[in-house]
Amino acid sequence: MPEGVFLVRDSTHPSYLFTLSVRTNRGPTNVRIEYSDSLFRLDSNWLSKPRILSFPDVVSLVQYYVSSCNSDSSKDPASRSPPAPTSPKEPPAVHLKLLQPLHRSADSPSLQHLCRLQISRSVAPGSDLTALPLPRRMVDYLQRYPFTL
Repeated sequence: MPEGVFLVRDSTHPSYLFTLSVRTNRGPTNVRIEYSDSLFRLDSNWLSKPRILSFPDVVSLVQYYVSSCNSDSSKDPASRSPPAPTSPKEPPAVHLKLLQPLHRSADSPSLQHLCRLQISRSVAPGSDLTALPLPRRMVDYLQRYPFTL
């Protein structure tokens, strides 16, 4: 994939819900998405954390970074270059650009459908789905699924 192609996926680290995987100038890079105080933000070292923006949901986080990268792409290419390392021994910085989401193929199920499958597998057959602590829209979506597998 070209630089800037990204996707949000489940995190394999137990302390994080999601990870942002993106193709950078140095290859594939994964950035954990931290959830704290009911807000999402990109994970970073403790010195940078106060400067990292927080968002009420992951979609807002991604939309912000995509729009900021798209506005950068209209500037002079020299202004988009990665920052120089702070010392000669440090590797070059990774410039994180979110330009285009990786579209899933038609063969892979949506995250919404995978969640529906998991909920369907977790409740007893014939259970009253309205008794679950779920939004009405989600209950309607679950009830439209005719299979028990």
